[in-house]
Amino acid sequence: MTTTMTGSHGMTRTSQLLPLTIVLALAPALAGCPADEPPDQPPDTPPTDTPAPPGTEPPPAPPGTEPPPAPPDHTVLEQSCTNQQYGFQVDYPAGWVVNQADGLPPCSAFDPEDASMPTAAEIPRDIAIVIRRDDVAFETVTDFDSDFTVRAVSREETTVAGRPAVVAEIEHTGDGMYQEGDRHYGYYVDLDGRTLIGITHGIDAADPPAYQERQRILDAMMNSLQFQDDD
Repeated sequence: MTTTMTGSHGMTRTSQLLPLTIVLALAPALAGCPADEPPDQPPDTPPTDTPAPPGTEPPPAPPGTEPPPAPPDHTVLEQSCTNQQYGFQVDYPAGWVVNQADGLPPCSAFDPEDASMPTAAEIPRDIAIVIRRDDVAFETVTDFDSDFTVRAVSREETTVAGRPAVVAEIEHTGDGMYQEGDRHYGYYVDLDGRTLIGITHGIDAADPPAYQERQRILDAMMNSLQFQDDD
């Protein structure tokens, strides 16, 4: 819109009013929204874990994903056997069988099965664990270096039921009744002129895990050994 104004000297002046009108109209809106500042944003809120209600249990695992049951621990000794002839008591694993007599002193042969349990004076080597008394002095029995039919793979001085003992692994040279490479692991306990021996055989190292398991069982059994005259 153009307006013509007349001054005191009779001169006229034309003013352009449209641009000024637009600026004045937009001023309030521009004043309320600064150009250099972003609009307000809600503050970041970290996620929070909502605790499960009391008594709530996790859902069961899907079928087929459960862990397999643990194998039986044969080092848990839940049975006892007393040998009155040799004067000792020893514990042995649950489920194992032990000879009672039939030509052998009781508590001589221990095995997880009874199919080959000996009934005569000779104990076969496939019996898991054998405990016997040797009427030879402890120092002689444990002098492995003087026996050309064996060599000591390992040897350690220890005590069993408070008595001097040696625990050793022996390998046979093949010059005796055993084949070369046959091994046995055993305890030799001093009985004042005699020796109590507890051993397990590893025939030809055919089944190392089974042989190692029997070693652990023998360790536990000899740790449980008690002599009646020590009560």
